[in-house]
Amino acid sequence: MESLVSAGKIAGKDLEPLLKLLECGYCQHRGWGFGRIKELDTVFGRLKIDFADKPDHWMDLRFAIQNLQPIPKDHILARKAED
Repeated sequence: MESLVSAGKIAGKDLEPLLKLLECGYCQHRGWGFGRIKELDTVFGRLKIDFADKPDHWMDLRFAIQNLQPIPKDHILARKAED
C-alpha cells in the first residue's frame, strides 16, 4: 500500500481511509447506493465496485476515498448481500 503513496496515486493521509474501505469490503455512495468492493488495481490506482445499477464499476482511488463510506461486514446491508 505504501507504493500507492510513493507513486503519487494517493496522499499519505488517504492510506488509512483506503485500508478501512478494503477491510470492510462494502461501501455506500450517496448517489449509487450500496456496493461491494471487488478489486484493487494498484497499477492504475482504482477500485472495482459492484453497485446495483453499476456492476464492475471502476473508481479512482482518490474519488473513492472522498465519496465512499465504508460499510462493515456485520452491517445488515452487507449481511444481506452475503446471503
